[in-house]
Amino acid sequence: MAAITRRSYAGAAAACTLSASITSGDTSATLAGTVTNWPTTAGGPFHMVIDPGLSTEEKILVAARTTTALSSITRGVDGTTAASHSAGATCY
Repeated sequence: MAAITRRSYAGAAAACTLSASITSGDTSATLAGTVTNWPTTAGGPFHMVIDPGLSTEEKILVAARTTTALSSITRGVDGTTAASHSAGATCY
């Protein structure tokens, strides 16, 4: 039987917010605030969370990021459900 490898990742990116509301079907979003230390997609996609700790918490897979613009996002990953989020929603 193969051993299971458990990984834990810690990011250095500060939380920021959505600059505009998004619906559950949107595949792009724009961030507001400092995006310093947010991953680029040069090494592959990354995950982010919107509305952490709320009933609308959602994990998203981001395939493309240019500064504050996110595109080609896959909504409701890792057992979460795609939801609408208001401008100003916390993202990390």
